Amino acid sequence: QTTNVTAAIQWSDNNAAEALWASLGTPEQAGIATGAVIAEGGSALRVNTIVTRSPFTSFGQTLWSPTDQARFAANLPCISGSGPVLESMGRVQADQSWGIGQLPGARFKGGWGPKPDGSYSARQFGLSTDPATGQTRAIAIIVDPGSGTFADATAMANTLIAAAQSAIQQAPTVLC
Repeated sequence: QTTNVTAAIQWSDNNAAEALWASLGTPEQAGIATGAVIAEGGSALRVNTIVTRSPFTSFGQTLWSPTDQARFAANLPCISGSGPVLESMGRVQADQSWGIGQLPGARFKGGWGPKPDGSYSARQFGLSTDPATGQTRAIAIIVDPGSGTFADATAMANTLIAAAQSAIQQAPTVLC
């Protein structure tokens, strides 16, 4: 599944993400397996296995708070087998490296999708490693532009990260 992991994370290839999900069995089996990994990362979450808004994926409609996403990101390096995922998270293509992707040593994954009202929001979670200290910190953000446009979402994410950089450097470090 290395090819699909790379494509899903680095290029946000939806077909690759769906192939990864399908490789885990039925939607219920995939939800349980995905939830188990998320739980291993310290976040209790019931992964959505039913499509509630077509044509979007069920798993993409899972409600996951930024707090729980950051907790999972902080624990991700501690999960056995996470190396290839973290490596791909550090190689997200340039046109998707907004927001957390602007931080030094960023390893992250983001998404852009519709809300029930039809407007769009963007979210990201990941890690940032300070090159001067080698310390890694976890972060998660959601931006919800009033316009609902992708351009405004990325601009908001960039502004938020730029404004929060000094606070991020004061956050607790990631330790296994």
